[in-house]
Amino acid sequence: TEGTLNIPTAVTKLKNTFSLRGELMHAFVCYRVTTEGPAGNGLGALITRHIRSLSLDTPALAIPRHGWGVWPTGAKKPAIFRPEEAKVFLDKDCLQDGQS
Repeated sequence: TEGTLNIPTAVTKLKNTFSLRGELMHAFVCYRVTTEGPAGNGLGALITRHIRSLSLDTPALAIPRHGWGVWPTGAKKPAIFRPEEAKVFLDKDCLQDGQS
């Protein structure tokens, strides 16, 4: 229907248009001290975990193999990470000391 996104069709079209094999992030989440600080509710971390999980557990949202890319060298990689999951940059987790 008009105005709806057919995810499998969109993924197929994307797969046939280009390949991303270099360093990349699929999403960026910026936190605020009010959500991620000592009195925060962890919203940024929750969104980050949810995006990563959806990319693994929802076939229609899976990252096609040619779109996996590699984790950027300028960002800290999560301790547990699978190549096929969405690379989500949450600044409080991914910024390396002394980097911006």
